[in-house]
Amino acid sequence: MKSLSVFFTSLLVVFLVSSLYAQTVSTYDNFNGKEIPQGYVNPSKWFGIDSSSLNGVIVLEDIRALKTYVLPDGVNTWMGLNMALRAYGDDIADPARKSVWKSVWMPDGGDVTTMIASIQINKFGTTGCAATSTRSEAKIRIGGAFFNTDASTPGDQTNDVYAYVGIGTSSDDPTKLLARGSAFKCNDANCTTTVAIGSNQDLGLVKKSKRYVIRVTYDTTGHKFVFQLGNLPEKSIDLTEYPNTSAPGTNWGGGKRIQVRLEPANCESPRTVAGLNASVDHVWIGRTP
Repeated sequence: MKSLSVFFTSLLVVFLVSSLYAQTVSTYDNFNGKEIPQGYVNPSKWFGIDSSSLNGVIVLEDIRALKTYVLPDGVNTWMGLNMALRAYGDDIADPARKSVWKSVWMPDGGDVTTMIASIQINKFGTTGCAATSTRSEAKIRIGGAFFNTDASTPGDQTNDVYAYVGIGTSSDDPTKLLARGSAFKCNDANCTTTVAIGSNQDLGLVKKSKRYVIRVTYDTTGHKFVFQLGNLPEKSIDLTEYPNTSAPGTNWGGGKRIQVRLEPANCESPRTVAGLNASVDHVWIGRTP
């Protein structure tokens, strides 16, 4: 069964977000495995989009399945969506990183302006490239595209504005985990190049094997993205220079998603490795009134 801590967290989440943004926040999925007889992820709420091995990055292992975890008391249990990915970086000398990812997307996220998730990092690890001093990164994040600054075209991500909040390796110390919010605008149809909006918002350090609630909200009234870790102070990115002209062109209402994303550094030898194993036990959403 789910622990009482998750129940009280649910109440706190609903109260805080509803009162701050006049928005009704409700459970989207608690991953209890009861809605689908086989215990798989509910296909009416999520579908998978993965990159597999890509552009020289080799996926070593990946996981996406419901899993039962035992609480510290050794008796009670909770069920969560277990997502994991581990990969080799490309073996070239270019001092940069390439990415691979594993995701679940919402089939209809068009009017979703808040995403909240309870996340626990079970394992993580990265190696960098000594020859170029480039560090690898690994993270799990929630978010997607929330609007377009021009007249959007379905399936074309040009000028879509994205925001994510996530937990991943710290750029200052790869042995530590940090919660962070970020935003960017796509420059082309496939969003292969982007321009950052504002600066990344560091929300606080987190610990492995402990559950944390993270939140991203598109505040339509204040026209800003708001990020939060637990009950720590909110941080935001102003969107004054980026008008909300139309709905995002990204499919399925902006591609609202949960995503494990790895960015292993390129390195001729030895190949770098990046990996992250995380569990999500609850997702809440708020829709535009």
